[in-house]
Amino acid sequence: MVEKSKRVDHQQTHNAKRQRVGSHHRHGEISNTSRVAKVATYNEPLIASGMIYAEKLEKGAIRVMTLSRGSGSDPVVCGLKKIRFAGQPSSGEVSSYDALSYVWGSEEDPEFINLCQNRFAITQNLFEALVYLRLPDSDRTLWIDAICINQQDIVEKETQIKLMHQIYGYAKRVLSWIGTADAGSHRIFENLHRMQDMVRDIFPLAGRPTFGTTLTLGDQEVSNRDETALRELLDRPYWFRAWIFQEMKFASSLIVKCGADEVPYEWLEAFHIQKQHSCVGGETTTSFVDNLDSSLPLLHTDQSFSYYFLDCLLNKHCQERHDSIFAFWNLFPDDIKRSIPINYTISPDELLLQSARAIINSTRSLYIFVIKGRQVPPTDTKEHWQTTMPSWCPYLATPRNSSVIKPQSMPSVFAEEATVSFSTNNKLLVRGFVIGRVAQSIRRPKHV
Repeated sequence: MVEKSKRVDHQQTHNAKRQRVGSHHRHGEISNTSRVAKVATYNEPLIASGMIYAEKLEKGAIRVMTLSRGSGSDPVVCGLKKIRFAGQPSSGEVSSYDALSYVWGSEEDPEFINLCQNRFAITQNLFEALVYLRLPDSDRTLWIDAICINQQDIVEKETQIKLMHQIYGYAKRVLSWIGTADAGSHRIFENLHRMQDMVRDIFPLAGRPTFGTTLTLGDQEVSNRDETALRELLDRPYWFRAWIFQEMKFASSLIVKCGADEVPYEWLEAFHIQKQHSCVGGETTTSFVDNLDSSLPLLHTDQSFSYYFLDCLLNKHCQERHDSIFAFWNLFPDDIKRSIPINYTISPDELLLQSARAIINSTRSLYIFVIKGRQVPPTDTKEHWQTTMPSWCPYLATPRNSSVIKPQSMPSVFAEEATVSFSTNNKLLVRGFVIGRVAQSIRRPKHV
């Protein structure tokens, strides 16, 4: 458990950070007008001059960032160095870094760090993460996409995306930064620590209860207030970001960080809110059950990833529409990856056509039509192009019209291979087959 004194130190560091940002205005370094510019606007001239990414990355190489020790009002100072992947990491170098999983957040109103002795702009959310991740007495090695990848170099970006499974898989730890703490999140993390201590006492050999086991917590039962706090924690933008799934999926050790608080991800994954009515006066209380919450990614499943992608990941958010596909590229089977090479120069509609066609050809299934029926058409004018796509193309980054129950297995009707082909004008040609016959119809009960 994180010690209370450490939490206080980090909070002081965070407060100092906000004061330091304010001093930029006092010294005239950043005017109120210029602060509306985006991160890329500040960094483009610096990157173009070769001051940051002077050396190109050769095949199999990545950059890692050294976060210099510091605390309080010390400036955030970072450096970059290259390392190479050579198969499974056997030396300490490749596995000596932690990889950060986080939400970029708004690129407007950036914060600044000292990177390779240059003033470098980053998003506010990333800045807050660095403040909390910085150690007071030793340097720290991290991999962070916004800093370790030259975001102005499309070729490098495409190449590095193909290495994401190695970058996150070879990391010593993956740190899931979900944002700064508040009173509710702090209480939830403390509850998880206390509950884990109880689990160790109850299940000394297993270390955690088996799936389906309900813990009766006695005095540790969580109140409705704590239920609200946990749901707010799981409603944070991090859980709805497209990129986090592969970042978490490939991690060998996954830690969730919220301000100075942290727990292993498996603790959140293992305990799910379930409302139960107590025997006393019908009062609603909350207990934690070894199950999954719908907002938490299911990292271990026997379901084919192509189906899981359609069921659970189409609504995830990202800044570039291409990333609604590319964020999951490393998880698709090889035949799909060959059909949708990572290429940011093609249009989003062409990428969606390629992806839907590849999934249908790979699965030999028409399940994609079921998914399209669950989705809400996009209303944003920037996404209007999606409504003009063929009916066999699902919507990207749009909400569902109903909650989805994560499937444990695929219904047998969708396991049967369909005979499909595509014409040159993007029409899907299907040969039908009998699904079954309706034996009886009944009215839906009023309470359902």
